[in-house]
Amino acid sequence: MIALTAPSSAEDDAYLNKICAEPAWSSYLGLWASCYHAYRVHGGNPWSIVGSKFPAALGTVQQKLYETRKSVTRFKNLRSQQVASCPMCGSSVTGTLDHFLPKETFPEFSVMAANLVPACTSCNSSVKGSTYKGESPEEWLIHPYFDTLANSDLWEIRIIQPYPAARFEAIPSSHHPPSVQKRIAFHLKYVLGEQFQRACTNAWATLPQYMRTMGPTAGPISVADIHAELIKLVSYHYITTGRNAWLAAFHRGLLEDLPAQAFVAAKATTLTRLAL
Repeated sequence: MIALTAPSSAEDDAYLNKICAEPAWSSYLGLWASCYHAYRVHGGNPWSIVGSKFPAALGTVQQKLYETRKSVTRFKNLRSQQVASCPMCGSSVTGTLDHFLPKETFPEFSVMAANLVPACTSCNSSVKGSTYKGESPEEWLIHPYFDTLANSDLWEIRIIQPYPAARFEAIPSSHHPPSVQKRIAFHLKYVLGEQFQRACTNAWATLPQYMRTMGPTAGPISVADIHAELIKLVSYHYITTGRNAWLAAFHRGLLEDLPAQAFVAAKATTLTRLAL
């Protein structure tokens, strides 16, 4: 979950003009351009964007425009741009392009770069599917190009006891107002899947040995030692993968959970310090 600079509006408009220079689309330039304008004005908010007035039969053709043109340079550049983590879910990988508003529902935005977000395969296919809004105006996905929310801490991970068989819950950060927390909760619900849970399980399982290795040369490891190392880890993740990446949220949540820190300290003390 990262806030990104939106693709150039001028380049989007120029590409639309190129498409509408083709005879089949020439009469739709004005209507199509007004759709792009509405998208920008409303920041991709599906609650505010009125459905297009294109003939229904053109929707399928508009969807296919992306499939037939996704290998062109402008889309390759979007797909391959360097981002620290997935702007949609916070995982450590990207490599695909996700239609923020699904092209099946909003075919008029299928080749609009501002609607195409570099993302991981999970975000692009299996987790949220065609979900883009909920039951109320506070429920819609956070847009990496038009929202600034991701410039702050959005969420953290709550560890649910019993600790030896812990479960993990993604929750909005409490410093946001209730309406924003509702939106963050909706976003988390629809972008985090099984891979996220597996990543948390692995991070939790390996944390005691990591703390043993990073802690005192011998003897017990205190909760204060764990807390100090967690602060370092959160700072490291902020720099390397972003403040809303999975491990940043995982270790940020741990910083607020003293019982969990005590469990890690007790387990780390019994482990072997690895030779470095």
